[in-house]
Amino acid sequence: MILFAMFIKSMAKKIYDIKPPKIAKKTEDDIKPFIDGDKKNHIKKEPLKKGSKDNRRRKEKKFPLGKFLAGTGILVVVIAVYLFFKLPRADIQIWPKTDVLSFKETITADKTIDSNDLTNKVILALYLEEEKDGSQDFPATGSASNEGKATGTIKIYNKFDPPSSITLKTGTHFLSDSGKYFVTLQKIVVPAGKKQGAKITPGLITVKVEAAESGPGYNIKSAKFSVPKLSGTPYYYSIYAESTEAMAGGYTGKVKKITDDDIQGAKDVLTRKILD
Repeated sequence: MILFAMFIKSMAKKIYDIKPPKIAKKTEDDIKPFIDGDKKNHIKKEPLKKGSKDNRRRKEKKFPLGKFLAGTGILVVVIAVYLFFKLPRADIQIWPKTDVLSFKETITADKTIDSNDLTNKVILALYLEEEKDGSQDFPATGSASNEGKATGTIKIYNKFDPPSSITLKTGTHFLSDSGKYFVTLQKIVVPAGKKQGAKITPGLITVKVEAAESGPGYNIKSAKFSVPKLSGTPYYYSIYAESTEAMAGGYTGKVKKITDDDIQGAKDVLTRKILD
């Protein structure tokens, strides 16, 4: 400011020397405020016109903050990616240490208690029951002889003289005229005959008999029968029998038989089927 004031004073003197007194006086009055240090209050500031060179220069000199920040961000990202792939790194895996502990303990389950007794190692037991039905056909693997005995009915006559009844025990044999034995299935009382003059009407009873052996050979037609056990006694010719129909039901063969293994196997299969 001092140099500027001195410069103004020298200029005032030069102007005063060159211009006429009136003009020099006016000029001196105009620049006097600069000399007195009142420069700021009397300098006329004119705004820069739009499109002026100074205005353009100011715009050109304005700092590009947005571009700077964008460039800085990109640079930071690039550096981070570079460091991520170039810097050494290590993968650390942490596994917990496990110890296997085994122990044996006897615990009693009791459904009669109301609550668990940890001191005595007794816990409450719950009894559950459910019924399920299952059925399935299973083949028999065993085999056995299947035999049947022929059966039928015979009429037993008693014409013993003098007339009297006779009792035959269970299993009494009757022999057919074809040589086949049949036996009675129960105790029999053959009634006495009726005698009229010299003629006797035999007593009669019808009973069921069964062949002594199995097989179809005993399915005989109607026949006459004698009682072999009475041979040599007075009753042999007085007690006899006959059949009016053929015997039937005699047969022999092989049939499937259920074994214990069949039963157990069926139980196991049905148990798994029901539980599944």
